[in-house]
Amino acid sequence: MNKTTIKPEYLQGLICEYDAYVETSKTVYSAVNKDILKKEIKLNGGWSTEASEILFELAKNYGSFILGNALALAEAMEIVDGDLGL
Repeated sequence: MNKTTIKPEYLQGLICEYDAYVETSKTVYSAVNKDILKKEIKLNGGWSTEASEILFELAKNYGSFILGNALALAEAMEIVDGDLGL
């Protein structure tokens, strides 16, 4: 069995963190302003502009089902940072 790098409590902490970014980026009509959200990810999440764009696009284009499976596969393959170096 492979060593897991992402612990459930760490993942839950990340979800809470991103929930806060989403809440901050909502407009008066409860719609997410993508520009504000990407800015929150960059400024408060500590990501670069490029990385915040990629995170947003991955979430928007693939959703949690595919990305959850990608996370499980990356864990099984013991891939932490990947080839893009973000």
